[in-house]
Amino acid sequence: MFNTPKTWLEAQSFCREKCLDLTTINNMTEMDAVLKAVGGKYDDALWFGLWQGVEFRTHWSLVDTDFSDIAEGFSQHWAVWARDSCVVFKDKLLHSQSCTEIYHSACFDATKQGADQYITAGMMNWLEGQEYCRTNHTDLTNIRSEAELQFISALAGSGSVWVGGFTDRWEWSDQSTSSFRYWRSNEKFWGSDGGECGVLTKNGRWGRLSCSEKRPFLCTCKDPAIKPKVVKVRINLQDSSLDPNDPSVQDKILEQMMQKLSKSGVGDVKLRWKKQPDGKVFIPAAP
Repeated sequence: MFNTPKTWLEAQSFCREKCLDLTTINNMTEMDAVLKAVGGKYDDALWFGLWQGVEFRTHWSLVDTDFSDIAEGFSQHWAVWARDSCVVFKDKLLHSQSCTEIYHSACFDATKQGADQYITAGMMNWLEGQEYCRTNHTDLTNIRSEAELQFISALAGSGSVWVGGFTDRWEWSDQSTSSFRYWRSNEKFWGSDGGECGVLTKNGRWGRLSCSEKRPFLCTCKDPAIKPKVVKVRINLQDSSLDPNDPSVQDKILEQMMQKLSKSGVGDVKLRWKKQPDGKVFIPAAP
């Protein structure tokens, strides 16, 4: 943790220069480790690697499951999606719904087998349901197969239940695709029209603040057991008007590279650009 208050962008630049990047939190184990590390060493809120992007994506609350792959395989069960919404199951369809609505929640318990893995919880909003399921079981349930679809259908009966799907536009500074979230139970995590970044609040949950506010921050620094490897890359921009040394263009290139690595089965890799002495990343190729 670095105590000198900075804006989110200033903190990002500092972390990338001195360490690797602002901290990404991939699961509850890492969340617990962060909370243990920071203890009560901050007064209000800490920046970490979460920021509000532009593109809306749908995720599963239960991490390490890709929603788009599942949705493609079970498109006949999907209803129309809305932005900034959570997912409720009714009549063998998944419907987008305001996350503040009150329904029963369908929890998943990885310690059990068969139909016993799926448990109905009381009436609550989506975030409250997520917290209940994580505290008492594993998480809100995903629907990853036809068998799970039948289990949840039997669980819901003629009613509606929250499941683990949600839509947001939060992204990670290091281009990670982690869907892990740990919002306060009253947090409107779908956010505003932009300009907000994620903070670790005093109660250990996540909140949102304007990225221009100055706060202490969390960096992920080099693990001495891991040696970084420098790889030279050559790029050909289809749009000649783009400047490869524009930070926004570089971020987009990194994002595409991470997506290709993920589809190839390469995970847990962090990519960053190495700057030249003049501050640039790319130099024109020799004619």
